[in-house]
Amino acid sequence: MKVFIGWSKKPTEQVANALHDLLVKLFDPDLTAQTVFVSSLDVRAGEKWPEKIETAMREADFAILCVTKRNRENAWLLFESGFLEGCKCRRICPYLCDATAEEVPSPLATRQAKAFDPKDSTPTLQLFLEINEGLGERRRREEVITENLKNQWSQFAETLASLFAKKDDSRDPKDPTKQVIEGIGQTLKSATGLAKATQDDVIDNVMNALHAWIRGL
Repeated sequence: MKVFIGWSKKPTEQVANALHDLLVKLFDPDLTAQTVFVSSLDVRAGEKWPEKIETAMREADFAILCVTKRNRENAWLLFESGFLEGCKCRRICPYLCDATAEEVPSPLATRQAKAFDPKDSTPTLQLFLEINEGLGERRRREEVITENLKNQWSQFAETLASLFAKKDDSRDPKDPTKQVIEGIGQTLKSATGLAKATQDDVIDNVMNALHAWIRGL
């Protein structure tokens, strides 16, 4: 039983890391190290990260993809979901942190999702119990997982809730290409009628728009 936790764009990287840490606390740490893959934690310096991630997806039996309003149409998330569909991965669960099931795009929309709710640990508990079922002889008793999650939930829920309280994620999914084009267009409009000596400033503004776009990919 191997579990792949996928993410794309912050803050889902932090969500994936928090899920990994929670699994370590609920299950045996040595077992978790062998079965759970998160790229932010398991790709070492100097390794070819695309190959490492692709291998982890090919080997996964269970995948959790962290979804928010901001990343739900992100190219990387859609790539991972499509790649997993073509592999042996039997269970692909969208973990909704700031999005509803109706907002999940295909092919993920065909998969039963679980939603994070800081006031209710039940959906997350159900997710972990289903992972536990796949461990066969190495699975833990349900009551042990339930009790462990109860003890850890307050800290986990506070961590995730704080990630989405920092800023409004609902402004996406605006096409990043459209964003940069609009940004450059506004810059050029503002430059109309300026003296030639200000061209360097205009170029700097355009480059800043491009850098903002690249950081948002």
